[in-house]
Amino acid sequence: MSLVYKSTESLAFDDFIRDLHVGFGMSAYGRETMWDDTAGKCLVHQANDIHHAQLHPGEHLDDLTQKFLGQIEPRKMHQAMERNTNAFTRYFQLPLEDRPGACYYVKSFEALQREASMNNRDLAITIHLFYWVTNANVFKICFWLLSYILHRPETLEKIKDETQGCLLNDGVDIDKLLRCTLLNGSFSEVLRLTSGASSARTVVSTTQLRDKILRDNRKLLMPYRQLHFEEKAFGPHVKDFRPKRFLGDNKADNGPYFKPFGGGITYCSGRFIARREVLAFVALILHRYDIKLADANPVLPRLDERTPTLGVLGPVKGDDTAVMLTARDLHYV
Repeated sequence: MSLVYKSTESLAFDDFIRDLHVGFGMSAYGRETMWDDTAGKCLVHQANDIHHAQLHPGEHLDDLTQKFLGQIEPRKMHQAMERNTNAFTRYFQLPLEDRPGACYYVKSFEALQREASMNNRDLAITIHLFYWVTNANVFKICFWLLSYILHRPETLEKIKDETQGCLLNDGVDIDKLLRCTLLNGSFSEVLRLTSGASSARTVVSTTQLRDKILRDNRKLLMPYRQLHFEEKAFGPHVKDFRPKRFLGDNKADNGPYFKPFGGGITYCSGRFIARREVLAFVALILHRYDIKLADANPVLPRLDERTPTLGVLGPVKGDDTAVMLTARDLHYV
């Protein structure tokens, strides 16, 4: 896969972005404008640069983290997509002074698209794509992480102990949470077990990768899930939840077999904010509530491995983790 990531000219990803623009209903003029590179880098690739600046560690990610931590039933998919797009369209119809507080990505990319004379709906579709990708998987990671640790009382108590000093009256100390080794190891182990992501490329020109020849005008699909169950990388009992795989000097998340966020030019920029959101959610739940499994004989939900997904697998329909919550009356410094 590393060879695929390096072959950015002959193995391209742009066609898949074009398909997304069509699927989300962007106008022909909007699509043409987004990909116009006559004056240099096209808007799509400029958006990618802004995306990285927003979601990689730094001041813009720190600002976004604070916004997310302050805000902790969709209908049918197309109806929900249309409703969201309409909401974003109405948002961009408002004067700038009537909608303060936007994050760096939204402000920067809106300025670029305004310069290119993009209409409000096409602008809304582009920003909707960003929000869709940002929010599509985090709630499932939260579900699985909480489910796995609640089914393992010893791990649960250790995580509660190491996160004890991370709670504040108005939220969490995210820097301390990022240093909680067992919680972070559990996060990575859940990603290993539940990720069903794949990546794809268009073969622009015939390319040789070692002893394989990829012919032009073909599509290349790279599923990552099989890598996550490779024993030579993760040790024995690869189907079991064992956070210790990601602890110590030989952490498994540093190796080439751990790809929950893909890699290369499509390496998910949202991986940093996703980790922060999930860690904050779990810490808040564990310390603001007394929580325990509701069933006398609880069974861990099964992974739905039959339904295609762009990221994290969901549970089999009907499977769930029932819990009992009691709010605590606590004060943090």
